[in-house]
Amino acid sequence: MEGVSETLKAVMYEALKNSPVDFGIAWKGGKRDAEEQNELFQDGASLKDGYNQKSKHQEGKAIDVLPYVKGEYTTEEKYYYILIGVIMTTANHMEINIRNGGDWDKDGEYVTDHNFIDLPHFELI
Repeated sequence: MEGVSETLKAVMYEALKNSPVDFGIAWKGGKRDAEEQNELFQDGASLKDGYNQKSKHQEGKAIDVLPYVKGEYTTEEKYYYILIGVIMTTANHMEINIRNGGDWDKDGEYVTDHNFIDLPHFELI
């Protein structure tokens, strides 16, 4: 996770110790350059184009997690929700303010009140 905030890395390492679901970090450990960010924007996977609108990934202040079950990567949402609970609880105990891409406004209402859902995404705020 070269270039990723030490604070964010600490949350992820601590969460991994306590998580019932194994997880890894996507996209070369989290940090992206403008071109990589723009590719995701062009694919509809991000609202930030990397040039006019920079992503927290470019600053090393965001990562995307990948759940693994029985050694295999899975996209099943239930595993993301388990990870969200573990990671957000870990950050809270460490007194580190982060948010997940399923609850951008941090009102505790996941998915239903947001237009862009990004469950794998965690960022420092």
